[in-house]
Amino acid sequence: MKLILVGICMLVLGLALPVLGTPEDIIIGEGDSDVLLLYQSNTPYESITRERIMEIAEGFLNHEWYPTQDNIFHDTYMGNRVDTPDRDTYTDWPDDHGWKADEPAHGLPYQWGGFSSIDGYNLSSPHNFDEQYTGTGAYEGRVHFAGDIYTEYCSRACGLDCSGFVSRCWNSPIKQGTYTLPSLSSPIRFDELQKGDILNIPYYHVILFKEFVDDEKTKIRTIECGGTAPNVNEHVYRVTTMSNDGFTVTLEGYPLTQKFGLYRYELIEDAPATPSIDGPASGNAGAEYTYTCVTTDPEGDMVSYCIDWGDNSETQCYGPFPSGENCNVSHVWSATGTYCLRVKAKDVNDVESGWASLEIVMPKTHRFSWYWLTGSTVYDRCPRMQILFYTLLEQLQL
Repeated sequence: MKLILVGICMLVLGLALPVLGTPEDIIIGEGDSDVLLLYQSNTPYESITRERIMEIAEGFLNHEWYPTQDNIFHDTYMGNRVDTPDRDTYTDWPDDHGWKADEPAHGLPYQWGGFSSIDGYNLSSPHNFDEQYTGTGAYEGRVHFAGDIYTEYCSRACGLDCSGFVSRCWNSPIKQGTYTLPSLSSPIRFDELQKGDILNIPYYHVILFKEFVDDEKTKIRTIECGGTAPNVNEHVYRVTTMSNDGFTVTLEGYPLTQKFGLYRYELIEDAPATPSIDGPASGNAGAEYTYTCVTTDPEGDMVSYCIDWGDNSETQCYGPFPSGENCNVSHVWSATGTYCLRVKAKDVNDVESGWASLEIVMPKTHRFSWYWLTGSTVYDRCPRMQILFYTLLEQLQL
């Protein structure tokens, strides 16, 4: 049985891919054993931060690669039709769609059923895209076709489909489908969306949420593979309708009948909030000053505070403390100058917040000078003053 795609591919400006396919999905069932075997893994699922999700997504979006004529294919391979998303063939596509031979390309190409990886992100179950399309490394002598927009899975092609992209961003050890991603997630409301969450329609398409574009939350910025272009791309959608309960939305460019559910990966590990710092912003060198740091952790985890005093001393970590409990620390700056005190928090899973900072000014210590009273010139002019002065010092025990 051939792999089945359920859905319609929608492209920006009304352009349609020359196939019946949207981003994707492999329906796991009878006849798909080859795909199951390809993507099997014994690697366990691990928690991941939103920052890491977006770092991976941006990596796939901006990945630069150099396709050649060898990566173009529009024919049948081992019984399956292949159509690479190259602008050499589809000459009317805009420059941000697909790729062109012998020109630098950015963003991995769309491949129906694809689950390729890229270096530099320590991804689970790697299938190195650069080695695949160049026929090097683990794929020595076996140059792969760069993407495939036809709705049949081909093991000789490489790239990502929409759920393969989200699977990689969440660092899933196996490729998920749009129908399995909700089982790893919890439904959320539209106003709860944060970076790394998804908009998903089973058997159709999934989109990674990046941010709200406007304060009214009428537009969203997303990263996806497929959808608006046959490669990993960033796109701004206008939200056209929202359900009364806020759990589904429709997007401009998609039929109103296609309602995206909103989901949050259950293994997302939210970082503690950036801590606040309270304490004096100026003082005298050599004196000890106390500062109060505090933050909260979304999961209520214990948190530690790592402090960089800005004077080339070793960064020190204190804790852990209960979420929301103050951490009081003291320090002495031994020399005058301006220092940048920085503090970050980390939870028990070593998930770190951003740095908070406070500028500290240690001016010169102004000491009283006795020279004008003890200088010989003064006493030459008024000898009795010297006697009076030293008598006063003796009485004051100075």
